[in-house]
Amino acid sequence: MASDWGAEREALRKLITAPSFDKSKALEMVNAKTTAIERNAPAVLTAMANFLDGLTPEQRAEIAEHMEKRSRHQRGHHRSHHRGHDDEQKGDHDERSFETHDDDKDKS
Repeated sequence: MASDWGAEREALRKLITAPSFDKSKALEMVNAKTTAIERNAPAVLTAMANFLDGLTPEQRAEIAEHMEKRSRHQRGHHRSHHRGHDDEQKGDHDERSFETHDDDKDKS
């Protein structure tokens, strides 16, 4: 499912940059992804169950801790990604969606 991400990203970029947003093409892309998820979900869930059922409670706790750390990291990355965009977008968006972090000043 992830192997086509480059092509999907390019198709999405073309949709976004086109003079007019092609809703039918966007819906076609969403439906194709939904179909792929539905088709692969049983096998993915079976593999996940087999893996998780073989773990000790300690190993499960370790995975849960790792997931929480990654989640916090991703939330921080998402907020810092918007640094600098808030001045460009003022008036059009709720400023709470453009939280910023000082650590991104060096990246711009």
